[in-house]
Order: sequence, then C-alpha cells, then structure tokens
Amino acid sequence: MGKCRKNQEGKERKRRKEKGKEEKREKEEKGKKEGKKGNMIKKKKKKKKGKEGKKKKEKRKKKKKGKEKGEEDTPRIDTKNIYFLFKALIW
Repeated sequence: MGKCRKNQEGKERKRRKEKGKEEKREKEEKGKKEGKKGNMIKKKKKKKKGKEGKKKKEKRKKKKKGKEKGEEDTPRIDTKNIYFLFKALIW
C-alpha cells in the first residue's frame, strides 16, 4: 500500500469496486446455471402518473399559456365595494 492516506483510501475503494464486480459476475454465472436470466438484480420500475396528475399538469400549462398572452384568469370582484353599496342601500 502507498504511504499517503489518500492513496491508501483510493486503493481500498478500487479493491472494493473490483470485489463488487466479481460478486456480480458470480451471481450471473450462478443464475445461468440454474436456467434463469443472467442479471439477478431487478430494476426498479418507474411509477406511472395517474390520470389526476396529468390533468393537473395540463391545467397548469393552459394557465401559463393564458398569462403569456396577457389574459387574466378570471376578473375578480371587489367585495369591499359591494359591501359598502349594500350598506348604503340599507341606510
């Protein structure tokens, strides 16, 4: 092993990596002998987005398009003014 600590760690890492590759190779060979697929490690499946997720995404896209054109979502009613108008009518 090297004298420098970093050197030693690097060599240790390399050795572990090689050991892992070797174990994987052995596992594949064992699987082939048993008549199974070569790679025993299963890959994770990606989760599919549900219909709800897609709909929400589409809505967001539509909103963005509207804002880019300069259109507002919906005109907002000023509730304070309406309140005071009703109050004035009652008086």
